[in-house]
Amino acid sequence: MLITTLALAASADSPIREDAAQHLVEAWHRFEDDDYAGARQAARSALEIPGSHDQEAAYVMGRAWQMEGFSRDALLLYRDALARQPHGAFTDKLEFHIAETLHDTGESAEALRWLRQAKRGRELGLKDAAMFDLNEAMFVLGKGSTKRGTKKVLAALEETDHDIATWHQAKARTLLVTTWLDVADQLGTDDATLLERRAILIDGARKQLEKTIPTQQPDFTLDQILRIAQSYERLGDDVVTTFGNPADLPPDERKKVEAVWVKATRFYDIGIRHAARTSSDFDLETFESAHAVMVAKVDAL
Repeated sequence: MLITTLALAASADSPIREDAAQHLVEAWHRFEDDDYAGARQAARSALEIPGSHDQEAAYVMGRAWQMEGFSRDALLLYRDALARQPHGAFTDKLEFHIAETLHDTGESAEALRWLRQAKRGRELGLKDAAMFDLNEAMFVLGKGSTKRGTKKVLAALEETDHDIATWHQAKARTLLVTTWLDVADQLGTDDATLLERRAILIDGARKQLEKTIPTQQPDFTLDQILRIAQSYERLGDDVVTTFGNPADLPPDERKKVEAVWVKATRFYDIGIRHAARTSSDFDLETFESAHAVMVAKVDAL
């Protein structure tokens, strides 16, 4: 990416002032070091300088917002970058990331249209092909086609080498986890069959977490740990609600509730330790608070 910036800076057809080029080089350096606030600041400095680099500067700012999970902010900047130069050097990348952020903001059908537009007429390398395939599968799942989308996501993951497109792999597995556990949480506890289905879905989510951890994408890993812990907690809560309160639980049901609440406690504890290792203060506080509540629930049984 730095090569692109320097090449543009040296091009007679699209000259970039030296100070703007330096800001862009700094922006990409900071982006690659995961310093997204610094990347935005440097790119903003470049954008304030008139010139043909404006699309790239807005694009860097959008990427920095997207990587931090602020998809709406990223989408605004991607659209701005595209409007500045509809046929600029970063147009293909912008179309691809516009598709991603549209999906993240709940517009999966429109995201599919943008993704297919971005893919049209392009020869893709192995990594890019994997990212397109994973995104397409996620967008189908995001449209609400749970069974078809799940099959497409699992198939895309199966076809992707474990060491490429790891961010997209982690994102896809996280989408599976949240989708499955949303379904599990709504099944209720009316009979043993429903409880078994919930247990199967939670177990499936745990397996996705096990495959996500090696991708070394801590934000997605933390999202999954938290969601699994919440589903274990919710399962116990629902059983208690069926009987009114913990004091009214029959002995067998009390053991079931204790078992799932202990699992929830363990996952909150795993989240605390994982968040501490990744220096994620917000997630650490979230896990610590939930863990304290969960310990109190178990102690009150």
